[in-house]
Amino acid sequence: MYSAIRSRLKGIGDVLERNDAQKLSSMEVLINIHTRCTDAIDLCNDLYGINLAISVLHLVLYALRLVSLFLEGPKDDKDKTMLLMLVLWTLYGFVQAFMVVLNSQRVIDASKAILAKTYKAMNYYNNIPMVRKPLSRLAKQIGARSPVFTAGDFFNIDLNMLFTLFNLITTYTIVVIQFSGTTNSRFYEQMTFENTTDNS
Repeated sequence: MYSAIRSRLKGIGDVLERNDAQKLSSMEVLINIHTRCTDAIDLCNDLYGINLAISVLHLVLYALRLVSLFLEGPKDDKDKTMLLMLVLWTLYGFVQAFMVVLNSQRVIDASKAILAKTYKAMNYYNNIPMVRKPLSRLAKQIGARSPVFTAGDFFNIDLNMLFTLFNLITTYTIVVIQFSGTTNSRFYEQMTFENTTDNS
């Protein structure tokens, strides 16, 4: 689906790049194609948005459990097997998330490229109102309905989502390391205090 939408948007950009006044004057076709692409994205968000949000939540929970298990250290073979399965499952989830984000970002970038080409064509046909007006309408529509992939309207699916995930997992790891260091030092102090009390 991502590649189909991106190819349609790229086709709009190719028409705009040719600077063919006759094709640009029939702008309704390009506006219609853009409308259908954004409608398809909205439908995708409605159908799969909640599923994507749940998948991202599962990925975060698996990653956080992996960090906890890794920092605790495996105690037996069962823990080692669990750690290996969590590593594989988390890597698989991150690869899937990366592919979804990458394809979403490509569609968003294609839309931004169309907007830039539209403004360039508007400047080129500045003195021909018959061409400039439809171009202006296309630019307004792209600005008003730029493609946005969302996970159930909780967050956007773009490169920022990946950075947010990595920040969340890194912050959690740092907090767990600090907490385990504090707990270990308190345990050591308590054991030392009990040993000195017993010796007295």
